[in-house]
Amino acid sequence: GDYFDSFESDGKLWLLIGDVLGHGVSAGLIMMMVQTAVRALVQRAASERQPLSPGQLLTLVNRALWRNLQLIGKGQYMTMTVLCIDESGFYYSGLHQHILLYRANQKTTEEIESHGSWIGLLDEIEGVNEDRRVEFSSGDVLMLYTDELIEAKLRSVESRTAVPEGL
Repeated sequence: GDYFDSFESDGKLWLLIGDVLGHGVSAGLIMMMVQTAVRALVQRAASERQPLSPGQLLTLVNRALWRNLQLIGKGQYMTMTVLCIDESGFYYSGLHQHILLYRANQKTTEEIESHGSWIGLLDEIEGVNEDRRVEFSSGDVLMLYTDELIEAKLRSVESRTAVPEGL
């Protein structure tokens, strides 16, 4: 159910990261629907020369998918954060894992909290996903991750501390 996508449009780099509730065919179907909706909406905005922010994109994707998610059932939803990167920083919106930004000049890592609503949780999320801006400098490094990174680390720790059978 982990989702990652990146593409350029209108001189900006769009990065999307998220996680669909559940596994299997329905999670894969939802990821494909999200990716198709995202790319179509960004392309349309660029061709019509209409500005589009990450928060607006999330609202439009939710509107496009709400009905289909209800048809799939099982209370399906998806966490997602959208970033739109330009020369000096990025705008972001949505609710997923925190964003990590290594600041090269200070040699520190900044944890940037995500805010907003998930896709498919509510029928309308306009105004819920606020756009925020983060500036960066040359050498700064952005890190995005899903819960699979955390779960893999936990599985690794559990396997090293497991008690052998028969003890």
